Amino acid sequence: MELEPNRSIDWFVLDGRPVIFHEAHQKLISLDAIASHLWQTLWPDCVARTYTSTVIRETAAIAVASRAACSLGEATSFAEMCIQQWKASGLIVPPSPVQSRMTGSAGTRIVRFARTPRHGDWSGTFRSFQLDRIVVSMNEDGSLAEVTGQIFGHLPAAIDGGDMRVSVRHAAGGYKIADWRGRSEFCRTPDDVAARLKTAILGAELARHSGAIALHAAALVHNGAMMIVAGGSGSGKSTLAAALCSVGYTLIGEDVILLDAEAGVIRGLPLAHTAKRGSWPALQRYFPELGDIPQRTRPDGKCVKYLWPRSWAESAPISSLRQVIFPRYRAGWGLEMHRVARTQALVDMLQEALSQDHRMTRSAFRALCSALAGAKVRRLEFGDLEAAIDHIRTEHSTLSGTAGAEEVLRP
Repeated sequence: MELEPNRSIDWFVLDGRPVIFHEAHQKLISLDAIASHLWQTLWPDCVARTYTSTVIRETAAIAVASRAACSLGEATSFAEMCIQQWKASGLIVPPSPVQSRMTGSAGTRIVRFARTPRHGDWSGTFRSFQLDRIVVSMNEDGSLAEVTGQIFGHLPAAIDGGDMRVSVRHAAGGYKIADWRGRSEFCRTPDDVAARLKTAILGAELARHSGAIALHAAALVHNGAMMIVAGGSGSGKSTLAAALCSVGYTLIGEDVILLDAEAGVIRGLPLAHTAKRGSWPALQRYFPELGDIPQRTRPDGKCVKYLWPRSWAESAPISSLRQVIFPRYRAGWGLEMHRVARTQALVDMLQEALSQDHRMTRSAFRALCSALAGAKVRRLEFGDLEAAIDHIRTEHSTLSGTAGAEEVLRP
């Protein structure tokens, strides 16, 4: 019998071990050290080859024996066990003429929006802004204008019809948000509108860039080198991103970024930084105006202030990624940097990932793996924001980028 890798899988070698992605099952599979050596012996350079069962067994046994320093008989038994497990899980299958590999677009398409020296039209009762060909228009009152202006007021005004529209209109007892598909949702308060509006914009972005995946992370670029700051609520991600943006880094996305494998870029939602109450004392040094900014209460009950980024851009090339940081903040801590295995980083970043149809494509998997392979991946534990920023800037200065963001905008 002949066997080959299932054509619905793809794999990428991170830190010397293959990570296998089964697109049909939407699963990541990692192998132990010896099994990884065996897989790479049979299918080096991530190229699928067809072998007979006998050739696989003999080649595998020799590879295992040389790596594990065991007898050929023991190696043969281990190799046969691996092959049976791989067959049972659908990783290797008999070749079929009806199988066809799924590939992404061969071209690179970078979407640029039309520049305008004006910022969002925030005068009168009708306001609009544009983000990556998505036009958001609002029929506002004073209360709604206050909160939406804090979050979106730095963005460019809509100068044409765009490709997709999201709208906010008055309704009895509150407001209605219509998403890009025309589906409406009722919101009672301006802060509810702000939260739902972010979700509606993200949905439009995912629909506009089919195949992209959204990651819970911030992204910034400086001197052509991009950095991703990934982490959940309370990790210090947003605080780090805000402080870095204030000292010369360009913001791509403050809380959510989109990995667009087809275009070869990482896109973002460069909205205002969301600063929770606990971060205000540390951020005062970087945003002297913070004390004058009104606080808001989000639907989840948290008190926040919204800080406009000093500069922002809509995207940067995936190939410019040089550093991935997973922050962990705790008051009173010193400063420590720890290496993170790229496989673990991949898993952590995909834990809260989203896509239009709730599936990751093989091209997106390969693009994310490729980005991680070329980046330093570290966990940053810190209790002093200023020390953390100084350390990041020093380390980042040693990294060189290959290309900058598309276009830097400033309020």
